[in-house]
Amino acid sequence: MHRNVVLRVVKGVRDLVGLLCKTDRFRVTAKQAIKSNNFLVRRQLLSEVDYEDIKADPVMGIPTLKIIAFHYAQMIALVEGQELYTKSLLSERFPELRCFLYRSEEALSKVHILNKYRDACLEMLQNVAISQRKDIAIFAADVHPLNKRQAWNMFSYQSRYLLIDKLPTILIRPD
Repeated sequence: MHRNVVLRVVKGVRDLVGLLCKTDRFRVTAKQAIKSNNFLVRRQLLSEVDYEDIKADPVMGIPTLKIIAFHYAQMIALVEGQELYTKSLLSERFPELRCFLYRSEEALSKVHILNKYRDACLEMLQNVAISQRKDIAIFAADVHPLNKRQAWNMFSYQSRYLLIDKLPTILIRPD
């Protein structure tokens, strides 16, 4: 896999929080999370979102639900080591998200599925210790090789002492 999973996850989480900026319920906290440039704050905010509660918001139409489903599916696939770039590949891998990815009307009655994928995605991001120092995020794999309950995934593997500056294009990795 050649894709930088950590940067894609950071961008995906930022994009999902950005969508929350448009909702009535999360407008203020989402804007604060975006301005903070703090991955931990953004990840925490996503963990507090219940898509069932905000589905009535006018912004949360089918096109927005498609974007949310696409981000979660792609991030989960990348963390598992699969590069899936199209909605057809993502819907094959995650059939529950098909109605969202293809903008079906039935998606509005299945918004609870997005909560399931949000939880799965956030769970996969737990094996990394993240330290935030001003505009620098320090990612360090927090998986002990002898602990069989903790699993390595592409996010934790690529997070071995990775520094991300405020600009997501700048990477520093000591080798």
